[in-house]
Amino acid sequence: MLNYLKYLLYIIGSTIGGIIIFTIFNYFGIISSDIFKILKIIIVISSTFISAYLLGAKSKNKGYLEGLKLGGLLIFILLLLNLIFGTFKFPVLLYYLIILVTSILGSMVGINLKRNNS
Repeated sequence: MLNYLKYLLYIIGSTIGGIIIFTIFNYFGIISSDIFKILKIIIVISSTFISAYLLGAKSKNKGYLEGLKLGGLLIFILLLLNLIFGTFKFPVLLYYLIILVTSILGSMVGINLKRNNS
């Protein structure tokens, strides 16, 4: 469980860092608000994929299961935050599904590349 929390912190830290950087770019007019909306999604997906990849590279087998656990834990946290602070709509559900699939794929790629390099 502690291992998953470490990778969750990687996801949350890199997401917050990336969003802060692009928010500053948006504030000064370097990027438009339409591009900023797309970049927010890309940042979350890429940080989830990279963290799941690193988790898959550390695991011994069943990378899809490790990615499912990490993605499920992340979705659970995001769902709680969404229910506390916002409203729940269908696009949010689709967003969570994309995060889950990205986490599973990242972990599967991580474990398969580890096996090929060994």
